[in-house]
Amino acid sequence: MASNSGEVIVEIKLAQLNFVSDFPEFTISVYKMTRDQHLKRNCFNFCPSTKPDQETDNSLLQDAKGRLWTDGTEEATYVGDFLIEACWHPGGADYRARSKLIAGSQCVYSISRHLINDGTRLSLGTFDYGYLKDNSDFILHYILDVFPHVAYLKWDKQSRYLPMPAANI
Repeated sequence: MASNSGEVIVEIKLAQLNFVSDFPEFTISVYKMTRDQHLKRNCFNFCPSTKPDQETDNSLLQDAKGRLWTDGTEEATYVGDFLIEACWHPGGADYRARSKLIAGSQCVYSISRHLINDGTRLSLGTFDYGYLKDNSDFILHYILDVFPHVAYLKWDKQSRYLPMPAANI
């Protein structure tokens, strides 16, 4: 990590590939994310002000605007208004958008069902660049969302995401 610029540099090693032919082909993509792009990602996040809870026929949840969501919180345990034993978004229940127009949106709600959008808390939901193309691509999510979170927080422990603009709620 270059501490002067705040850019994250990733080294990727390929090992134990099972080649089908004598001349394998593979693609390596290189991503660069500045600290500013990382911390301002929530300008792309769209969340309802209260937790989506209207069930649909296909096991998704729907918000008041008809947008579809999945519940990313499994068997959450709350103490007061805060979720415990949550790794990435402590203090809330995690929901991810499944509607194409807001793909990548991730929203976190307190036990009182209200959106957490306080930029001073690590628990607020963050827009996921890695979910734009395919909601099942965990590797891209890790590279574009999880790794920058860990790296920039390690570089600057006071690092916090900007909250969503009011127009996106």
